[in-house]
Parts: sequence; C-alpha cells; structure tokens
Amino acid sequence: MNEVPRWSGGYGFQIFQEFRWSKILKNGRDKINNSDDLFYQKHITHFEGVYTWRKWIRVTLKAPLVYYDYRLPNSSGRVERQTKEGFGNIILAVPLKYYMNKKRWSGHVGFTPQIRFGGNSSGSDNEISDGSTDFGASLSFEKETAFLKIYGGTTYWFEQASGQKDELKLDFGVGWNFHDRGSISFDVDYVDEKEDHQWLGAGFSFFWNFNDIVMARIEYKHALFEYEDRVGITTGNVIRLGIGFVF
Repeated sequence: MNEVPRWSGGYGFQIFQEFRWSKILKNGRDKINNSDDLFYQKHITHFEGVYTWRKWIRVTLKAPLVYYDYRLPNSSGRVERQTKEGFGNIILAVPLKYYMNKKRWSGHVGFTPQIRFGGNSSGSDNEISDGSTDFGASLSFEKETAFLKIYGGTTYWFEQASGQKDELKLDFGVGWNFHDRGSISFDVDYVDEKEDHQWLGAGFSFFWNFNDIVMARIEYKHALFEYEDRVGITTGNVIRLGIGFVF
C-alpha cells in the first residue's frame, strides 16, 4: 500500500494495527529464567497519509498511537504491572523514486529523506519517545513481473538525543502476484540499535486490492534472533493488519 497513488495530485491514507508481545527474558544472546513472570505487550495504531505531487515525488506523514502493557521492574527495582499510552515519533518524509518500465518487468529505485519528531508519553519509567528530533534516510528498490516481485531497502536514523545510539533497519522480500489484485510475500526484517538491541524477524504478508480505491494487508513476522544489551524482555513477534484508501 506504500507504493500508491502514482499519479500527479493523487492522495491517500491508511490505518493499520500492530501487535507485539513477548515473555522471553534475555541478557545479551542468552535466554534466562523469567521467574518473576515479566511480560511485554505493545499495540500501535498507525495513522499514515500520502500526497503525490508527481509520479516520482511525494510527501508522507506517519503518526503512531502507542499503548503499552507490561510487567517489569520500575526505577526502584520493584516488579509491577504498568500501562501507558501516547503518540510516538511522528515521521515526515519525501520519497523520491525513479521508475523503470521494460517489456517484461517494471521497477524502481528510491531515496527518502526523513525527519522524526519526538512524541509524548504518560511519563512512566519506559518512555514511548525520547522527545528528540532525529534525521534519517532510506534507500529502496523493487523489480516486478506479472507474477513475481523482489524488493528491499535500508533506513538509517541519526539519533539526536543525548546517550541514544543511531538505528539501522534492513528489509528484503520476494512475492507472488496473482489474480491481478493480490500478492503473497515472504519478508525478512532486521533492526540494529547499535548493540543496545537487535531484532531479526521473518514471515508472510498478504495484500489485496479490492477496487483500486480500497486495499488491505495482513502481515506476520516471527522473531528469529534477538539481542538485549542488558537484562530485558525481548521485542517478540509482530502482527500487522491494515486498510488503505487512495484517490
């Protein structure tokens, strides 16, 4: 749904739900006994909009509403259950893409400068956002035939908050197009917060274009590898369910 609309003056929006959960406690790469029954759950409602000036240039805005439910030690070391919610980092981006249309395939390469504005939180020990304004850039590619597609990308965030480390994201996928409106893909994602946290996940996604205006996507990724710099609950698996509209 992130590739439309491709026509000048087109616009659209999408809303999707993201769920993450884990009860795995780790120190570095080592899984340790979770005797205190610690857990972590995150529910994010993503609000995203896009406007296309020209086929090759558009502007996007992403605003996540985050809800946490977790049982973790607080600042005094006492284990307790807490909840919090608030808007996370709001991202403004300008995707720039060069499209290629050949006889047997089409595709694009892209560059996206981005700026990330720190959101708010409920003020508990584990903040939703660090409140800083960060700068990032993405590179992406896609090649597609009538039946198959391959795509990937990388994003790097330059953290501006004191004591926070830069963030690297990588993604790669292959997919099968069918019925002119649907696709099933196998995706691999990797997140590296410079040795504080690393996450590698893989899974399948299903996309369906109902009528060129309404589109939907379902995605599941299973955590294959996680690293925690200090003792903590891992990020865990993720499910995303979304619907989008383009005009």
